[in-house]
Amino acid sequence: MQKKRLKFFWIVFIAIFCWEWIPEFVAPTLTGISIFCLAKRDSAWFTRIFGGSNGNEGLGMFSICLDWSYVGSGGGSLGALFTPFTTQVSQFIGFVFFSFLVFTFRF
Repeated sequence: MQKKRLKFFWIVFIAIFCWEWIPEFVAPTLTGISIFCLAKRDSAWFTRIFGGSNGNEGLGMFSICLDWSYVGSGGGSLGALFTPFTTQVSQFIGFVFFSFLVFTFRF
């Protein structure tokens, strides 16, 4: 009975370790991938223009981002992947109404 429990413990321990370790330490390295910087590593100008190994290094032109928080948050709080048509219409009506109020009281 003791060997079964110990085996179960190690299986769960390894599963939890992989579950925590991969997103915590491996995934942040995929934040920004710059093909140009990989092609020419010794140039400081390439690093300044196209970005480096960190996500906030350089201008980041033509870099590839694999971070889900950047990919899915492009459309404000709703996300860039899917915005229902009724939500788009509601936002547009709110924008037009607010713009009308601002321009009415401004001029």
